[in-house]
Amino acid sequence: MIICVNCNGNITTEESPVYQSRNVFVFSKEDYEKFILADESILFLWGEVYAICMPNGTYISIDLKTHERDIVNFFSNYSIDQAIDKIEGNFVGLLIRNGEIAIFGDEFNRKELFYRKINDGIIASTNLKAVIKTIDTIRYSQNVLVNLLTIYGYYAPKKHTIYRDVYRLGVGERLHFSLGSLTVEKKPFEPLKTGSFGIKEHNEYVEIMRSAVEIRASSHCNWIFMSSGFDSSSILALLVEKYGPEKVRCVVGRMKYSERAGVINQFELDRAHKIAEYFGVRIDQVDFDFTGQKSVESWKQTIPLLRDQHLYAYSAYNFYHLAKYVADNGNSDDAVFVGAVSDGVHNLGFAQFATILEHPDIGFREYSDKMASYLFGPSFFKRILEGDIENDFVYQIMKSRSDGAEFYNIKKMDEYEKKIKFLESFFHRNRRIPFLKLKNISLVTQGGAESFENEMANIYLKEVAEKLIPETVYSCILYLYNSYFWQGSTERSTNAGALDVMGKTITSPYWDGRLHRFLSKMPEDWGRGLELRPTKYPLKWMLQNAVDYPLHLQTGPHSYLYDVNPQFSHTSEFLFGSALKFYLQEILKNRPYEEILESSYFNLEYINSIVDEYVAGREFSGAKMNDLLAIINTSLSGKDLRLREGHSFWHR
Repeated sequence: MIICVNCNGNITTEESPVYQSRNVFVFSKEDYEKFILADESILFLWGEVYAICMPNGTYISIDLKTHERDIVNFFSNYSIDQAIDKIEGNFVGLLIRNGEIAIFGDEFNRKELFYRKINDGIIASTNLKAVIKTIDTIRYSQNVLVNLLTIYGYYAPKKHTIYRDVYRLGVGERLHFSLGSLTVEKKPFEPLKTGSFGIKEHNEYVEIMRSAVEIRASSHCNWIFMSSGFDSSSILALLVEKYGPEKVRCVVGRMKYSERAGVINQFELDRAHKIAEYFGVRIDQVDFDFTGQKSVESWKQTIPLLRDQHLYAYSAYNFYHLAKYVADNGNSDDAVFVGAVSDGVHNLGFAQFATILEHPDIGFREYSDKMASYLFGPSFFKRILEGDIENDFVYQIMKSRSDGAEFYNIKKMDEYEKKIKFLESFFHRNRRIPFLKLKNISLVTQGGAESFENEMANIYLKEVAEKLIPETVYSCILYLYNSYFWQGSTERSTNAGALDVMGKTITSPYWDGRLHRFLSKMPEDWGRGLELRPTKYPLKWMLQNAVDYPLHLQTGPHSYLYDVNPQFSHTSEFLFGSALKFYLQEILKNRPYEEILESSYFNLEYINSIVDEYVAGREFSGAKMNDLLAIINTSLSGKDLRLREGHSFWHR
């Protein structure tokens, strides 16, 4: 889809024209629906609308193709701001009313809309390539590249792309064009406060989860990207409860990155098959085999498709091919589910038994996850505001495991600076410990680190920091998650990366707005603090008390070889053991990243040294290995999108 407003010049595109006025041109090859509202306004919607909220507060499922009257009445009766608060979906909308234009999405703007201002006009598209083609000279945003290279997930924050002057519609934003003037309007963030939860909230959680799954489900068939954990298998349990096993199918990836390691997720495969067998559901297996030349050719074909969706993590390859398998073996009416977002929304991302890997006891490792989430909860945040954290025993433990990294001294900070640095240490660090300094990262220069932190604080953190108090800490973190970690490899790979092969996005009930509001208010003692409840407490309570679920199967190693061997690394096998090694070495020989990275932001001498080591065939581990992976991701996917095109988008 392409929307051009007040743009001069003739447009050359393969997409079909669907609307034209004096200053508005709309093109689309994606499926869309057009509605005429009560006041003769024109509404276009691309993507999926799952449900709308009725005046009595209940949500009813919606299909854009068959519920025209409901959609017309809904958008005729509510303003855009009101409508967005009462709708569950993954969509982009265009409203043309009395000469004014509004471009908007769902409350999190999950469906990507890329845009660029052109003089007094704008070009906006769900296709990044369409916007890039309008640029004469490509320039790269170095601050965004700092985020992409140094934060796990390898992503640009929500409002950004790696290209200067090319943006994405951010959380709560919409584009408004009136009287020849374009504005980016944003709904103010209003945090929710935590409260006391009891039996009522247990039941409320169950009803939200049931509804979140049901409104996204298909009466035809429902696929699940299956893992061995609670997130995807909970969706499986709820789907079977509602539709029966005959309308549910699972697909799981079998990961073999090297001959020397063999299958690296056998624990995951064994448990996923047992869970599927318990429910009587068919489970298919897709090989992610990086040990032969065929995998190299597959990578070469897949990389441009990921780049066009602004995806830069190698793990996106796996999700893309899971989606392709479903597209080849499923039906256009099928729904596809994934358990993404659950870790973050329930336990701030500390829910993989991975905070302390060195101990074999899963119970201890789960409690170490709780210790990590405690450091970003209300109790510890109160100690931060009081300036009393150095004597906190949990904080001492986590700092002692930081390999001598430097931390800020909060005694020299005022309250506002404490809040900013607290948020920075959660969202701007690979290792999340309060007040860890960014200067511990070798990839980035001191000037680059300062520039990155200043820009991101101004754009994302300041508004939230001003409203951050102990009672709103969870609400603030989950709100920012939408702009940061949920832009990463897993979430966007499934949400956006599958679009090219499936014609639809993959959905997660854990990204439901109602669930997020509930969990923003959920108290610390529901699995996020130092009490003895498990991580993801309300989800596990539901499985134990309200849904048929094989809890007896959730024992033993979680998923990967590192569950029994803490020294094992996916990254090491991908870089040093796979058949892709020689392909990657060949790419790096010419140092393509130097076309993108500026020396004032990045330590190119250090980067070149680890690249030279890799090209020479040396194997290494730790931070240096992870830095190499970031450089490879950028070298594979971060180049000019127009290099594969032989013409300009515009005829001037």
